[in-house]
Amino acid sequence: MKRIFFVIIAFLCSMRIGHAQEVQYEEHNLRIIVDTVVCKQKIESILAADSVLGLWITSIYPSFPFSQDEMLQRVYSLNYTCSREQMESRLSVFSWIMQIMPIEIAPENMLYTPSDLFWKVTKTTDPSCLWHLTKIEAEKAWNITKGSPNVKIAVLDRIIDGTHPDLQSQLVYNYDPYTPSIKMEFDGINTHGTTVASFVAASTDDPENSPAKLASIGFNCKIVGYYQQNFLEKIHHAAFVEKVSVIVSCAGEGIRSRPQNEEIEKKVVKEILDHGTIIVAPAGNGWGGTHNDKNDKLIPFYPFHPSYDNRIIIVSSTDINDNHTYIRNGEDCTHSHFEEVTVCAPGYAMMGAFPGNPNYPYLQNCSGTSFAAPIVAGLCGLMKSVFPDLTPAKAKEILMSTADPIKDANLYPNMVGAGRINAYKAVLATQQYAETCQVSYKNQTISSTVNKEACTLKMENTVIKKGASVTFTIDTEAELGEGFSVEEGATFEIRTR
Repeated sequence: MKRIFFVIIAFLCSMRIGHAQEVQYEEHNLRIIVDTVVCKQKIESILAADSVLGLWITSIYPSFPFSQDEMLQRVYSLNYTCSREQMESRLSVFSWIMQIMPIEIAPENMLYTPSDLFWKVTKTTDPSCLWHLTKIEAEKAWNITKGSPNVKIAVLDRIIDGTHPDLQSQLVYNYDPYTPSIKMEFDGINTHGTTVASFVAASTDDPENSPAKLASIGFNCKIVGYYQQNFLEKIHHAAFVEKVSVIVSCAGEGIRSRPQNEEIEKKVVKEILDHGTIIVAPAGNGWGGTHNDKNDKLIPFYPFHPSYDNRIIIVSSTDINDNHTYIRNGEDCTHSHFEEVTVCAPGYAMMGAFPGNPNYPYLQNCSGTSFAAPIVAGLCGLMKSVFPDLTPAKAKEILMSTADPIKDANLYPNMVGAGRINAYKAVLATQQYAETCQVSYKNQTISSTVNKEACTLKMENTVIKKGASVTFTIDTEAELGEGFSVEEGATFEIRTR
């Protein structure tokens, strides 16, 4: 019998809810996972040949068209005109359809709703207040995970004001852990680090009357603040001593338009990424932006330059209407774009934290890839919360494969990345990847050809028989336990990616 797989996300909207919400599903859209033996053309021809399905189905397309993951490549979305029950019943007779997955509807009253004042304003009177969160579907992402306090995100920037009401509970330390004499207290001059940190993981879900009024994509993830000096040493410290999951840096001495000590920089960056720490960097703020004045073209910053390692995530900006172009008071203020950009994120005219004004510690016109990049870093924190073994390469791939279109991308061909991030789609794809990528063999005999991709591999009491050809391509680690053996005449190979 065909197994129909329902993805159900359980959550509480409020402690005042006294009864369970009825789960609802999209009526004319569902996903299927197909067997490896079929391709899109074959699927279309088989379904079109069915006299009933040929009339019901209006379109079929890959759900994750840019994914390199073997399982996600086999996920397809179907649009149809009949009822969901009729479609599920008809599809269930095809043996090559491995799973049928109705898509849950998340109506407004079922989405997770933080209690912060600015979030309430955004949802009731001023949609532009925290537009950057609604645009990336943060609410739906928070239904899957609100982040983990065990996931730490390093911010290397100016001083962060650790006394700010939206940050004081979010900083792991009130000092720079590499140089403890540097305190995370507003110095009366530098504001940039405080604003950057607020887009990573400002305190979220505070009472409406709390002095903490923001909400942030990173939610429960925590921040480790570093002052910008001794940049290479500090990013290495963040990865190997503090064991942060994500590093983001957007200002100061650390990022430059020219390399310095290239061999050392490259080795440090590679070792951090090999360790599993995700690196997110801003693309820059166009020709008028900091660090761009010495170049004849817009380029990524060093040492987070993709020529050192292509697993680095480079972020540019989009506005409230999903355009990359940004004109302000008749002046072109569009942020940087070039071939190495990975994705875009909201980065123009946003609400963020601002130190120095105890009566209103917020800034309502925050623009810059310095603020787009930390949104991506906070999203990576959510993804790491779902799957701690997520590698930098896989995180980048998921962000790209789940991005939404940028309206004016045609004006910047191949220069604004894969699209604008969608937090919900990225977290969901991470969750699905985590559920399927961990391969385990126990008490088995393999006598045929196997070629699989996996994030982790565990084999115990398993024999690779003569004549078998077995290859695994893995992300992190393989454990070949007791009773594992390879007979003479068999081939067994583990590759890393």
